[in-house]
Formats: sequence, structure tokens, C-alpha cells
Amino acid sequence: MSELTQDLVKRYTDQVAQRQTVQQMWDAITRFVQPFRGRFFRDQKYEQSVDWFEQRENFDSVAQQSAKNLASRLHGDITSPAIRWFDIRFRDEKLNANKAVTQWVQDVSDRIYYELQDSNFDLEINKVYQDLVGPGTAVLTLEEKPGQRDWNGLLFQSVPLKEAFFEEDLDGGAVRFYRALEWSPQQILRKFGDDAPESIKEMDKAGNTQKQDVLFAVYPRNNKILKWGERQAPSRRPWAWCYILTSTQEMIGKEGGYYDMPAFVGRWDTTNSSQWGNSPSMVALADILNLNACIRSNQRKAAKSNDWPLLVEERANVNQLNQGQGTVSVVRNISGVAAMPSGGSPVDMNNEIERLERNIRNYYLADALDFPAPQGTPMSATEAQIRYERLQRYLSATLGQIRVDILNPMIERAFNMLIRDKQLPPPPEAVPQGGADLDIVYLGSLSRAQQIDGVGAIERTMAAAANAGQAWPEALDTIDAEKGVREIGRKLNAPASIMRDAAEVKVLQDERKAAQEAAQQAMLAEQQGKAMEAQGAGREAMNGP
Repeated sequence: MSELTQDLVKRYTDQVAQRQTVQQMWDAITRFVQPFRGRFFRDQKYEQSVDWFEQRENFDSVAQQSAKNLASRLHGDITSPAIRWFDIRFRDEKLNANKAVTQWVQDVSDRIYYELQDSNFDLEINKVYQDLVGPGTAVLTLEEKPGQRDWNGLLFQSVPLKEAFFEEDLDGGAVRFYRALEWSPQQILRKFGDDAPESIKEMDKAGNTQKQDVLFAVYPRNNKILKWGERQAPSRRPWAWCYILTSTQEMIGKEGGYYDMPAFVGRWDTTNSSQWGNSPSMVALADILNLNACIRSNQRKAAKSNDWPLLVEERANVNQLNQGQGTVSVVRNISGVAAMPSGGSPVDMNNEIERLERNIRNYYLADALDFPAPQGTPMSATEAQIRYERLQRYLSATLGQIRVDILNPMIERAFNMLIRDKQLPPPPEAVPQGGADLDIVYLGSLSRAQQIDGVGAIERTMAAAANAGQAWPEALDTIDAEKGVREIGRKLNAPASIMRDAAEVKVLQDERKAAQEAAQQAMLAEQQGKAMEAQGAGREAMNGP
């Protein structure tokens, strides 16, 4: 036990206490929207503690399917497994105008994308989207895959929200991250070997398989941020990490170090009063519970319709009525026995169920995002534009939140990991020593939808200037055609290989200008020669033979 471990355990315990209220909401969402994701108020250290039949208490699956569809739609539209969904470019436009620099950036983007494809990113990011749609908060971690080679690849993990806790910094990210783990003594020994505590070694010798609470913590050291590719010993890196045996508050193994915060906390939406996010499931929960109750009530009513309760006049029967199949009941007066009417209108109940199901689908944007089949093959430009606009209208805010919270820091960390391990080509000489500010450009359908309006505005402006220039040539002077085309290429994320840098463009422009001047001079000389020839012929005609 040390002051460091005591402080970390205390901070973690405070975080556990502070989120007890929101966990009640998460537990209800887990039960009715995302079953089998792990109940928050249930000890599930062992396999036999998992209730595989708790789903039986749900009487409708509209919310479950709608939430799953929305998460899948986010996965396909933001980080599609089929296409490269991001590019990297410099914030300094002078660098972006240099072809060697843009080609290097293109190669870097390709390499990062291939590393993501080779990793488990697609599997884990889908779980992140499910957590965003459900509880509204998701945690993704990125580390280097363990192995014996100099570079072993990227390893992602979507941390179950039940295990994840964090302290928020000024920007909404994690300044300290805690993960509550449950490991058996054998697992601890496999992880730490001789560095494991003696108490754990004794448990393993005694055959004790009871899982122990282990806390993984990441915290800042307040060291300076390192430059591109700069390496330091673990003790001098900006972020530290350690494992703590919670019961004794002693550190397991040694303290390590990270160059960047490896945990990224994403939220569907945020409020000023909480560090935890809110989600469509939170908004829909009231209707989900009402729908569950309505269908349960309908089932009871249907059961009564199939097996009516009976009204019996006093002394109308001799013995207890036997309502089993093929049985006989003795009664004194048959007219004194009748079925009890259930009352209520089945039409009203069915209308209410349909209304609630429609509301739930709307909460998860089912009708807004599930477009009808294209009217033509291939899809017309107008139809495609309408579809992109609908994506932008409904999910642009969510896309911005996911970018800032998860995707931007994740790609930045992947870039830093690769360039430190010399897995990227060295930057061109034009890039300043120590690196320059990089921006991440997203290429998914949602991002394209947000860029398409800007492209259309540039194209319309250039077309209007061209039309006006036919009557008023000075109108063309207002348009910088080169910058306009570059801006269109940037917004459409055109490959760097097709864009010439500023120096090449200047050479071509000078050559074209020189050729035009030479052509004008040749034309002038030709005209002067023809004039002199005409003058000579005129003199000969005047002088006569």
C-alpha cells in the first residue's frame, strides 16, 4: 500500500458512489433494450450468475431491434468496414499545396487504415455504437497488441460500461480512467508472474478460484507532450498506469507509462449537469415500459378470452365446477352459470400499442433513416442528394460528438504509435521539425453529406461567373479558379496524386503564358510580313512594267 494507490482507490470509490443514480436508468435500458449486456446491480463474477431467461419478462422486441438497427446504421455510415472512412491533412494550407507533402499524408492515411483493418477495430466499434444508442456513454481503449515483434499491430477494446469509470477534464475527455476487473488468482499470476502479491500466490496454491477485484488506473504525470516520433522511458511518459489489488490497496507489478491517454469516452449527447451521456433509449424508455405493460395486459385479456372466468349464482352448482377438457360438472340450474364478460375495447388497446411502437421507432430514427428503395437504377443525383441531406439533418450533431470524443483522439493515437515505432515513412523536408498540426477528414456518407452543400455552392458560383463572363469579361476577375478547384477537391477528398502542388501549377502557368506570348509575337510577325508583302505588291502595281 502506498499514498498513490490509496489516492487512486479513493478516487475510484468516489466515482462509483457518484453514479449510482444514473446506473438505475442504465439497468432498465439493459433489461428492456439491450439484454445480455450486463446488469449493473447484479454480481456476475461466475457463469452460473448469468440469468439467460430474464429476456422472458420482455413482451415486445421493437425497442431492441430498433436500437440494434440504429447502431448498425451508425457503424456503416460513420466507420464503414467496406471503405476507407477518413483522411489526414495538414492544417497549414501551404503544406497541403505541396505535392510531396500531400502524397506523404495520403500514404500515412492508407497505412493507418490498413492497420485498423488488420485489427479488431470493426468488432469493437460496433459495441461502442450499441453503448451510445443504449446507455448513451461508451468507452474505447487502444493499445499495441502484445507480441515479440517490434510492431505487433493495434488492439482495441470496448470496455463494458459496468467496469468503466473516469474523471472528466475541461474538454469532456478522461483525465483519469479506472477499470474495475475481476480476475481469479490464476489469471493474476499469468499476468504478473513473480510480481504478483504473496496473498495471491497462496490462494492459487490452495486451489482458490474465487475472483478478486483488481483496479486498473490511468492517470496523468503532468509531463510535457512529446513531439512526433520522440521516445521516452515509461517513467518519463506523460501518462502512467498501474494495477491495484482493491482488497489490500497494494500495487500489482510495476507502474507503466503511456505516451497518450489510451481510453476514449464517447457520449451520444451531453448536458451541463453530468459527465455521463444521454441517449435515444433514455428518451424512449417511458414508452418502452408502457408498451411492455400494454402487451402484457393484452396477453392476460387473450388468456381470459380462451379460458373465460365464470359467474355462478349461489347454490346453482352442486360441486366445484371442473373446467378441464372432457370433464363433467353437476349443477342444479344451468341458467345460473355464465361466462364473465371481460369488458374493454380491443380496438383501443391495439391502437395504443401501434402508437407506442411508432413512437419508439421514431426515437431510434427508423423511419427517417430506412429509406425506400431507389426510384431508378442507378440512383439519380437528386435522389442521392436528398438522402444525404436526411442523414445530415438527423445525425450531424451525433457525428460531431462521436468525432470529438472517440474518433479524433483514436486516430491521433494510432498515428503517434505508428510514427514512434517507425512504421510510417519519414515526412518530407517541407514539414517542420517536430511535426505540424494535422486535421482528420472523414469520408463516410454522413461526412460527405455535410460537405456536399459547400461543393454545390462553389460550383454554382463558378458557373454563374462563367455565364456572366460571356457578356461582361470583368466578372471572371472575381473568381480564383485555382483555389476554387482545390477547395472542391478538398471537400470531396480527392486523391493527392491527382492534385498538382503550387510550384508545378506556377511552372505550367509560366509555360502557358510564354507560349501564348510567343504565339502572339509569331502572329504579329506574320501579320507584319503580310502587310509588307502587300505594300511591295502595291508599289509594283503603281510603277507598272
